[in-house]
Amino acid sequence: MLIIRHGERMDTYYGPSWIQNSFNRNGEYVRKDSNMPQNLIYREDPYEFEFDPPLTENGLNQAKIHGEELAKTGIKIKHVYSSPALRSIQTADKILEGMGLKDKIKIRIEVGLFELMSWQLYIPSSYPWIDRLNLKNFGYNIDMTYKSMVKYESLKKDETIYDYYKRSHYVTKKYLNCIKREI
Repeated sequence: MLIIRHGERMDTYYGPSWIQNSFNRNGEYVRKDSNMPQNLIYREDPYEFEFDPPLTENGLNQAKIHGEELAKTGIKIKHVYSSPALRSIQTADKILEGMGLKDKIKIRIEVGLFELMSWQLYIPSSYPWIDRLNLKNFGYNIDMTYKSMVKYESLKKDETIYDYYKRSHYVTKKYLNCIKREI
């Protein structure tokens, strides 16, 4: 089992005003320098990226290079699970691309892998993650049949670090039990 953190994020690199500086008055994405992604998945409200920022071009390249390096080790991957955060899905996608497995292994979106909820300054009533169909239509190889083990509604908005560890342990244990059944 490999656990990988996402690559460089737009909001971390460009700061909190990146959204207002990256979209024109019509809500269209405008790439202003070479570290900004070449294109972004469409969102009706670009400000939803505030809660779910994408990777920078550097972050996308980091992930692809990690995938290339993993491929050189000969490691075998059967399943990929990702947090529903766009940056995590992009990281998983680029690692698979680097390994030459993008079209062979589908990404399973697992809400239980999302980061510590109390890190969020503001949490909307329904989290603005991009739905699986839009992700698939944008080119991500999403497993449309996978059912998350954890539902968003069960996440505590005031989650403590201990709650997060328990959630992470629960999800990891479930995965390992699934893997044991396959062996």
